Amino acid sequence: MPSAESIRGEAGDQRPGDSRLNSYVDIGAAALTRELPEIEPAPDLRSDIGPFKGLSPVFPAQTELSQIKLELALTTFLLANFFILRIIAALPSFNGIGTDLIAVFDPLMALLAIPVAVYLAAGMARRVIAGLNYRCLSSEIGPLLAVALMSAMLTHLLLFDRAQLRGLGWDQNLIIVLFVYSLARYFQAHLFDPLRRKLLFDLGSLAPYARRYENVSAGAQPPTAVKVKSSMLRLDELIEVSAGEVVPVDAQVVSGRAQVAEIKFSGLPELRHKIPGDQIFAASKIVNGQLVAKVTALQSDAHITTFSAILNKRLSSAVDDNMERHNFYITLAVFTVLLFAVSAAFVWAASESSFVSITSVFSAIALCTIAAQMLGLNAYLRPLAESSAFRAGALATRNHLIDLLTPIKTLVFDYRPGAPQWQGEVSRLEIIDRRVDELSLLSAVFALTGRASSALFLAINHHLAQKHPQLKLLNVKDAHEYPGQGMYGVIEGCDFTLGYEGFLLQRGVLMQQSEVSGVRQEDVLYLALNEEVIARVFMAPPLSAAASRFVSGLKADGVRTILCSMEPGEELDSLGKRIGLELADVYGGLQRETYIRKLDALPSAAFFMNESSDSDVAAKADVTISIFDDFMWDLQRSEVLLFSKSPASLATAVSLAKSHKQVTSQNRLFGFGLAGLVIGLAALGFITPAVSVMAGLTGSIALLLNAYRLAGMGNLPQ
Repeated sequence: MPSAESIRGEAGDQRPGDSRLNSYVDIGAAALTRELPEIEPAPDLRSDIGPFKGLSPVFPAQTELSQIKLELALTTFLLANFFILRIIAALPSFNGIGTDLIAVFDPLMALLAIPVAVYLAAGMARRVIAGLNYRCLSSEIGPLLAVALMSAMLTHLLLFDRAQLRGLGWDQNLIIVLFVYSLARYFQAHLFDPLRRKLLFDLGSLAPYARRYENVSAGAQPPTAVKVKSSMLRLDELIEVSAGEVVPVDAQVVSGRAQVAEIKFSGLPELRHKIPGDQIFAASKIVNGQLVAKVTALQSDAHITTFSAILNKRLSSAVDDNMERHNFYITLAVFTVLLFAVSAAFVWAASESSFVSITSVFSAIALCTIAAQMLGLNAYLRPLAESSAFRAGALATRNHLIDLLTPIKTLVFDYRPGAPQWQGEVSRLEIIDRRVDELSLLSAVFALTGRASSALFLAINHHLAQKHPQLKLLNVKDAHEYPGQGMYGVIEGCDFTLGYEGFLLQRGVLMQQSEVSGVRQEDVLYLALNEEVIARVFMAPPLSAAASRFVSGLKADGVRTILCSMEPGEELDSLGKRIGLELADVYGGLQRETYIRKLDALPSAAFFMNESSDSDVAAKADVTISIFDDFMWDLQRSEVLLFSKSPASLATAVSLAKSHKQVTSQNRLFGFGLAGLVIGLAALGFITPAVSVMAGLTGSIALLLNAYRLAGMGNLPQ
């Protein structure tokens, strides 16, 4: 920790008129340098949440991971031994007997490969039978038939025609097919699991257990924390949560203090500081510190439950509907490929080709049913996009968000000064008094703004959390906030005030001409330690930098932004220019009838409402969007709710809707194109079963990585 001398600094650094600061700088230095717990670097607040959901008969479930690892280990052992034996036979020391060694090695590898193939085929058969329970002809049936036929051919050659075994390379083909198939299952499990973990937002799975205090009324005996199921908690009971844990229920802090990644209404977290008397909400994560809290609402009544239930019900039905449809497509694709394989085999038989060649072609084509497995991924793309949008702060109250936002071509921004209260951005923070240690000062600002609720001060808090993860967790007492003006609190014995010039003057802070000259009052907040200004925070206007990125993001997705207002627009043109709009897209002073006609004339228009928007005007829009009011809870006011004070959440939701269509189309085109190419080459005899299964693995990984675009787009920076 820095010393008091380092905070006080050189005497020559003192500004004119700062004699008052000398009387309390020792007090402030001692308070700010007190040994306090360090804040660990803030973790990714959007880490995967929710349990593994085995929603598909096509993809392996979590319980099969050990089975997949065993399959991969066996096939890796086979492949490694195959190459080792080949390398040994090619060594100069065995030049004279290399051919004889291979003649011995090939039957040996065949003897090892056949039981492994039977073992893998048994697992495929079980999955085929499980798929029938979902009325789906599983894509596993193709690899099952191919492996069974190849194993039968290898057994026949091993028993009756061993001389052809080495020349045809059937042992090599079967070993490579088994290895690549196991590798494909392994990649799909590990690539697809994170996608499915992002699919549902399940409150109960976030914190299935809690530490409940017992023996609370046992006199001098200290209470003990006992681990219980969260469903066993009751109102007014005491629970304990520590760093890294998720809060299981809504509760009120009784003792302790902590930094919390707070989640109230959606998956969008905010870093907040909690002390006794504060409310904490279910699904929030303790970043640093420890709390004892009293249960105020059970999981079924928690804030997040209302909105996660809306989302999960919609996503679950979407998965069920999509899976039923895609299971039909998968069944059709598998049946078509197998029919093509049988037909190709008959054509080759009619041309008097050898049975070995017919088997090779049939196996190669049957292995192309792996491509049908890719189609099952599309059943998850819509729920994945909507779940990512929810984590970005957007939720549809009716219908599906993707269906609502995909057709949007125009966004009409219904502007009124002061509404909506977008979250501003910090452009820079300037320390005026260099005698104050920078880390201690920033920690004080971080602690003070962590007690705020307004978007202005939360923007400062988020800026500091991003730029300075090493900040210390200071104790704040008697914090008071005046939205739109400022806030103050006692931090380690010192009075800190943060706000606009007028607010600081009301608080008795003495401001000098040098501190306020050359800046506009609405763009600068001042930080005072007791009666002296020690730092300035320069804020970018809320509808400036953030809105310009918002507009450019929508433009990239083919959405035109129009700024409209019924109020006289003296500053509307300059506002539109700052956020990157053409004057032709800025309309001020509109009459109600004119506004309605304009919306009628716009193609596929979404109407962004504020709290005073005309309901008749909004009714003319295809989609209505508004910021969620956490006091009124009017879920029917608009079709899309935004939980974020940043316009980026809407831009992300629109981009997710557009990207969902692109990813789905790309996956279908690539999946069918790859399958058709491989089937054609296999039917003509140009590729072997080993090549076809490699093509299936490559295609599966490519489509899964493409789907990650939808999973990652909801990860807005905090």
